[in-house]
Amino acid sequence: MAVSAMQDGAVSFLEKLVDADDLIATLEKALDLDAKRREKLQANLNLRMRFNTPTPKEKEVAAEIAKGGSNKDVGIRLDIAEKTVQIHGTSIYKKLRVHSQLEIAELLKKIGQI
Repeated sequence: MAVSAMQDGAVSFLEKLVDADDLIATLEKALDLDAKRREKLQANLNLRMRFNTPTPKEKEVAAEIAKGGSNKDVGIRLDIAEKTVQIHGTSIYKKLRVHSQLEIAELLKKIGQI
């Protein structure tokens, strides 16, 4: 039963007639873990919401930018002009609030797009 409870996410396993201090400490630990989990979920949701703002074409260009290479390389892979990549890239950087190819790659990785 204890193993099952721990697998289901239990923070601790308390016996009956638990000491009040142990109960409070366990509850504080559980609340702290839950707050951290919620914070992580909120951060991930915020990233996903940011990634919803670019157009489908911008998302496609962002994925290629994240793979690396120059604008010319991205243009060749997508069969679009280098200038088009630059225009989409400028928009992507603003919408995603990033400053480098690495930041785009990290954001896409965090939200499971690459």
